[in-house]
Amino acid sequence: MMFLRIMRKLFMKMSQKKVIICVLSVFSFIVHFAFFGSPQEVVFDEVYFGRFISAYENGEYYFDIHPPLGKLIIFGFVHIFDTRLDSDFSTIGNAYVDHEQFILRFLPCLTGSLIPIVLFFLALEMGFSLRGSTVLSILLIFENSLVVQTHFLFLDGFLILFGFVALLMYMIYRRCTKNIFLLAACVCGSLAVSIKWTGITFLFLILIYEIITRRIYNVRYVGKSLLLFVVVPCVLYFSFFIMHFMLLPHPGSGDSFMSKSFYDTQHDLHADLSIEPMSMWKQFLELNRTMYSANKSITQGHAYGSMWYTWPFMVKPVYYWTDDMGRFIYFFGNFVLWFFGAASVIWAVITQLLYRFRRNIHINLLLVGFFVNWFPFLLIDRVMFLYHYMISLIFSIMIGVYLLDKRNILQKFDVIFVSVVILAFLAFYPITYGVAFF
Repeated sequence: MMFLRIMRKLFMKMSQKKVIICVLSVFSFIVHFAFFGSPQEVVFDEVYFGRFISAYENGEYYFDIHPPLGKLIIFGFVHIFDTRLDSDFSTIGNAYVDHEQFILRFLPCLTGSLIPIVLFFLALEMGFSLRGSTVLSILLIFENSLVVQTHFLFLDGFLILFGFVALLMYMIYRRCTKNIFLLAACVCGSLAVSIKWTGITFLFLILIYEIITRRIYNVRYVGKSLLLFVVVPCVLYFSFFIMHFMLLPHPGSGDSFMSKSFYDTQHDLHADLSIEPMSMWKQFLELNRTMYSANKSITQGHAYGSMWYTWPFMVKPVYYWTDDMGRFIYFFGNFVLWFFGAASVIWAVITQLLYRFRRNIHINLLLVGFFVNWFPFLLIDRVMFLYHYMISLIFSIMIGVYLLDKRNILQKFDVIFVSVVILAFLAFYPITYGVAFF
């Protein structure tokens, strides 16, 4: 009883928003860290990322089609704990040694926990009501695909977190006009690009919104824009590759992708003094050209690959893992939210067309965010998967909640809607976490 009285007094002293943030945070951490570390086996693309992080430990050069920041972050976290990775990442299903999955999966899981909270603040900045922002955050907490994609050693959580923090910082900048928040937005957007190239859509979205709404094009403004949207991202992006090169001085599996000059320079093997080693800049350019070529040259299909136009309807979930006990892990979303998001986009497009996209700037921004993260996959020939739709999915859910919020529909049906979403989440939690059914 004493404890309850103390907690009651504590909550009475806190504002309603602070209480909501605390409750959302607790639920988000519970959902994302539930069954943390299970299974104690390598899952899906952990075979690649585990090997890449091990390569940093050994200093052996590796090649990946994505920029290095995500791997560097996890390696840095592992290095802080002075952990030596001994697990075999050659095959899905291989057992982790000494519970190494806990330290490798912690940061991705943490990003998954933070994303719904970031979206809560972003929604408030974009004009959602407190109720609408809360509902949006709850929906994202109980989105199965977001949980599974941040529950393991994958990098998408970093991409999504940095990208939406960039939007949040920009919206705060629009409210208070302090340049430090615009700089923070560009830095976070740069971090997203340095995880995967698709993160550039967040910088593009901010720049487009800035150009359309500002309509101020003096020399000072153009100079500031060039500095923040071009120079800062380029410098940060380049700096992560410098770290990448410095940490991989020894020959490794990635050397076969690079030129002999690159190989000799990277591993300091220039015996012929008449041949000048490559500069760091030339190494950077060659690696990025090779990454681009490798991305384009991926022609091998996959049993769980899918076409971009099928993603809004979750036609082909992705199989991640199974064991002899009949447990499975699938990248399978909360079907209520996926169809809600798809219907919301259609509704928003029709509504905005009727008003020639002049009625609501925030809906326009969310629609652009949805389409610039979805339509570019139309131009990609390589095999693609349902998880490539995740950023667009979040934008589609934001669109739906915003429309319901502004039309006061949410006030009447929020409890019912949230309850249905949570029930749908629970119905498929075994294939999200890889645990046995009842």
